[in-house]
Amino acid sequence: MENNSLFTTRQLTAYREWSNGRKGSLFYVTTNVDFPAPSGIYLMDEENNPKCIEVILLDPLAQSVLEDKNPLDNVWCLSQEKWVGYMIDLCRNWQTRDKQILKECYGVKRMQEYDDKLRSALLNELGNQHKYWTLRVKLPMEIKGGFIPFFYHFVAAGTILQQATLSSDADQVAIYFTKYLHEEGELYPLEQLQFDVIENEREWFKTYVEIQLRNLARRTGNNSIYIEESTEWLSNQHRKELLAWELECFEKNKIIFNILPQPQMEYFFDYTQAFFYHMLRHIDFNSPELVDKVKKCLYGVYSQSDLSKELLKPIPDLPFPPKVNRWSKDIYEYLVIRKKYDKNFAQYCNNRSLVDVCNLFSDSFKVVVDPGTFGRWLTRNEKSIKD
Repeated sequence: MENNSLFTTRQLTAYREWSNGRKGSLFYVTTNVDFPAPSGIYLMDEENNPKCIEVILLDPLAQSVLEDKNPLDNVWCLSQEKWVGYMIDLCRNWQTRDKQILKECYGVKRMQEYDDKLRSALLNELGNQHKYWTLRVKLPMEIKGGFIPFFYHFVAAGTILQQATLSSDADQVAIYFTKYLHEEGELYPLEQLQFDVIENEREWFKTYVEIQLRNLARRTGNNSIYIEESTEWLSNQHRKELLAWELECFEKNKIIFNILPQPQMEYFFDYTQAFFYHMLRHIDFNSPELVDKVKKCLYGVYSQSDLSKELLKPIPDLPFPPKVNRWSKDIYEYLVIRKKYDKNFAQYCNNRSLVDVCNLFSDSFKVVVDPGTFGRWLTRNEKSIKD
C-alpha cells in the first residue's frame, strides 16, 4: 500500500471477493488523527486508495487475535472503573465480530481455539474479581452502604458467574457480562438468585468486617483502628462503632426484604442475621443496649415476613470468658450456652477435635487455650465438648 498519509495500517490479506459478495482486503488499522475510528480489523476496498467498507473486529480483541495473545494479560493494572469499561468493550466487540470473514481469513479451527481461550480467560478474570468482591451488578433498589448491598452484589454476581461457567463458548460468557455484570446493566431476575455460591460464610464475614473497619478509619480519621496490637477495650469500641453504623444502614435498606421473592428473602434474611450474630460474638457483651438494638432490627424484619421463629431465638448475653489461668469451667459454660443458639458453632464442636476447638477459642479471644489442661478438666468432671 503506497498511500501512507491516510493512516497507520497493515494489510492482512490480498484483494479478493468474500462470501458475503463484498470485494476488498483486510487491514489492521490503528487510530490516529486521519482515522479517528477505533483500531481494529476492517474490510477496505480499492487497492491504491483504500476506503473502509465494514468493521470485522475491533480492539482490544483484533490485535490479540492477530498475535494469538490473551487480551486480558494487562488488565491487572487498570482501576476498577476502567476495568469494567475495558471488559464491556471487549465483550461487545467479540459479540459483534464478523464471524464468517474471520473464519475465511484464519480458519475455523484457529477461531474456535481462540474462542475457547477467550472463554477461559473471561471466566478466570471474572472469578478473580468476584473472589475479591469487586464485581458489581445492578441493585433492585437504591441502597448504599453496609452489609445488605455488599451481600446482594456478592450473591447476584456469584449466581451469574455460576451460570456463565455452564456456557459452551465465549459469546455466551460475553452476553452475561454485557447484560448483567456491571452496575449499569439489567437487573438479574431476583427469583433466580442462588445462595449455594456462598462457601465458608464465617471467613468472609470476618474479612468483610476487617475491610469495613479500615473504611471506618478513613471515614472517622481514627488511625488507631490500624493498630495491630490493639487493646481489647479499643478493639471493642471500634467494633461497636462499626456495628452501630451497620445497624443504621440496615434500617435504611431493609425494604429489600419486601422486594425479594419469598424463598430468596428467607435466605437473605438468614445470612443477614448470621452476620449480625457474628459481629455480636466478637464484641464484649457488657452493653445490653447493643444486643437489644440488634434484636429490635431483626424482629422488625420478622414482623413483616413469614420467617420461622427458629431464626429468631433469643440472643444470650455471652461475655468473653475471663482471661485467667484457671478458666476451664468458664470455657465449658460458654461452649454449652453458645451451642444452644449457634448451630454452626455446635456443629464445629461436635465434628472437630479438642485441639481444633481450643485453637478456635485462642483465635477468638487472643489468648492461649491449652487443650491438655482443658482436656484433663473435662475428664475429671466427666464433661465433653460434644453433644
